Amino acid sequence: CEPCPVGIVVSRRRRGACKALTWDPDQRHYRCGVMTEPWRFTRLRWRWVNAAVSRFAARMIAAGKGCDSTVEVERASD
Repeated sequence: CEPCPVGIVVSRRRRGACKALTWDPDQRHYRCGVMTEPWRFTRLRWRWVNAAVSRFAARMIAAGKGCDSTVEVERASD
């Protein structure tokens, strides 16, 4: 498991799970915390800075542009 470029900065490591990866129970999937809650990772309270950080993170990870996962899903047999 390798974090994305934003995750490397946030997690301060090149291998392992990203510290910013957060579970969204309503959507039932993981989200980038730097995008959804940037103030948790920047520790800044200025809205304009956090909005810019969120947009930058979305661009860096190509949010909404497709999935780069290498997981292959197999249908369970009955």
